[in-house]
Amino acid sequence: MGEQKDPYEILGLKKDASKDDILKRYNLLMKKYKSNKSIEDVEGIKAQIREIDEAYNVLMGYDLNSLAEGKLLEEAQRPPNRLLKKLNIDEKKLGNFIHYYKVPMIIGIIVLVGLFFTVKSIVTRVEPDLKVKLVGIYPNTSVEKLENQIVGNIAGLKKVEIDPIIFWDKNSPTIESSMDMKLFTLSGTGHVDAYLLDRERFDKLMNMTNRVQQLDDIVKKYRNKIDDNNLLKKKLKNENEEHIYGIEVESRSIFKGTGLEKFKIILSVGMDGKNDENTAKLVDLILK
Repeated sequence: MGEQKDPYEILGLKKDASKDDILKRYNLLMKKYKSNKSIEDVEGIKAQIREIDEAYNVLMGYDLNSLAEGKLLEEAQRPPNRLLKKLNIDEKKLGNFIHYYKVPMIIGIIVLVGLFFTVKSIVTRVEPDLKVKLVGIYPNTSVEKLENQIVGNIAGLKKVEIDPIIFWDKNSPTIESSMDMKLFTLSGTGHVDAYLLDRERFDKLMNMTNRVQQLDDIVKKYRNKIDDNNLLKKKLKNENEEHIYGIEVESRSIFKGTGLEKFKIILSVGMDGKNDENTAKLVDLILK
């Protein structure tokens, strides 16, 4: 449906035009178009005349439906709306305004409703108290199920947000660059509490500055639950010796039924996370 035009604009009038101005302009335009005998654009001229007629009726306060049905006299004899009369509002003009601007009004209502629900979702939104990035070639993974299993097994945890950067086709030439860019951007701005990554993404993450913490103390705590072969050590530029930055945690019970149990997964702890207590609980849940 086309956008409704302003009736003043159709007649070429200013908003403060008087009824006399409207009538004079209407007569001038009707004379102009009705005297046009062009055979080439008969339908176009008819459409312009209809548009001018409707704009004139709206501005003069005539009821479009009544005019079409020959009921103007009957409408004129109907008792006026008391409330509108007290408010000094012309009932016919109000009706014509609604008729003419019903499309913009409907669009406006839809926008307002959408805005209401957007604001409501912001106000009522529960902020996650644990943020995890899942990054790698992990097809057929149920992120929702993993979230539910984490929330269901960590006391006091209200909401975990697992942000997946999952790619399905490793052979696509655009996969690597796209994944690297997303990992770089999200790891640097998202206050990540923990990462679950494949080996390639772990190595890429380690080449970025200040993304993950050393895990030496955590490994000491869970020493009897972690095999040495599952520890990923790195020596960074500003360090004198290697430190543990990742732990291979595939086949852990928390991943059962999520589609992740058959893949290699490396656990790392984010440098800029804000939920240290829940992060410690997540590590305990995975390693126990």
